[in-house]
Amino acid sequence: MGALLDAEFSATTDPAATGDDITGVDDEDGLNVQPMTAGQTVTFSAVVTNETGAVGYLSAWLDYNNNGIHSEGTERILTNRAIPTGTVNGLVEFTFTVPPSAVTGVPIGLRLRLSAPSGLGSTGANSMAGEIEDHMVTVLAPTTDFGDFSSFGDASSTVSGSIKMGALTDVEFLPTKNIPATGDDLIGQDDEDAVTLPPLTAGGPAVVPVAVSNTSGASVYLNAWIDFNNNGSLTDAGEQIALDVVIPPGESAFTQPLNITVPANALTGVSLGARFRLTSISSPGPTGFSGVGEVEDYVLTILSPTTDFGDWSGAASASNGVSTQLFLGESVDAEFAETTNAGATGDDVTGSDDEDGLVVPSVTA
Repeated sequence: MGALLDAEFSATTDPAATGDDITGVDDEDGLNVQPMTAGQTVTFSAVVTNETGAVGYLSAWLDYNNNGIHSEGTERILTNRAIPTGTVNGLVEFTFTVPPSAVTGVPIGLRLRLSAPSGLGSTGANSMAGEIEDHMVTVLAPTTDFGDFSSFGDASSTVSGSIKMGALTDVEFLPTKNIPATGDDLIGQDDEDAVTLPPLTAGGPAVVPVAVSNTSGASVYLNAWIDFNNNGSLTDAGEQIALDVVIPPGESAFTQPLNITVPANALTGVSLGARFRLTSISSPGPTGFSGVGEVEDYVLTILSPTTDFGDWSGAASASNGVSTQLFLGESVDAEFAETTNAGATGDDVTGSDDEDGLVVPSVTA
């Protein structure tokens, strides 16, 4: 591999993978190492020569967890790539994905092995032709936080300890999403620790507390959305529950209350998504990249109201608790608060027309 080759009577190793360079030459010149980030898919290339008259085989391993052992199951990044005889300084590319859990920021070992027989592991003796190159490489930590609810479009910001929600942040190279909005918790930590969602009832008021910190030296902005109609879009009317709430500099672990009113026609009894964004840039929108900050996604359920009100504005208020065992007609609806008008159709707008229990005959004076 590469241009240089050295040989030793016995193994000469050190933590920097330069052991045999001291007794011979630095022959680790066969691999083109690219910058790589945990979670990223990268392509490396090796320069190989095979003039043995038979096929040679190239394999590679990368010690992601930095424990000194190349696991065949999870740390082999190239398996028995055939190198035809007659190859001279041929370029062999191979692509692999660095696990999000890979150790970052410290050198870890990468081993290349070009051998006459196939099927060799990362260790052990081989009396036939070939070369082994060990390289120390460093995996970079990602710097971006993504939302993790799979029904929403991607949203991300650059992570900073000075602009965050709650106590924890995590980072990912790519979004990792699922239906429970726990996708990035599986590869990092559960950083959705800023929002305490109270019981929400269709038509009712609520206060949503959000823990925020801003030690950046400039004002930042809190925005939030709830997908009340559960269509996967957060741009529908009434779904943005916080618009550029200013968090001044110097706030640390401050609780910002959001006073909201749940739409009376919000979908009840099913899981809905909510997204909260704290960013250095105002009006970030519910998706896309936006400045420095954090994105937190949650799943919640809106409760159905339990009270039926009269809806004629010409009479004083009257209400009953809704029951499936005592009702008029075939349908009944419920409201969090009375909605009246002169035509006695007020609650039909927020629910259904449940005035079906009385047959009014024609009356002549």
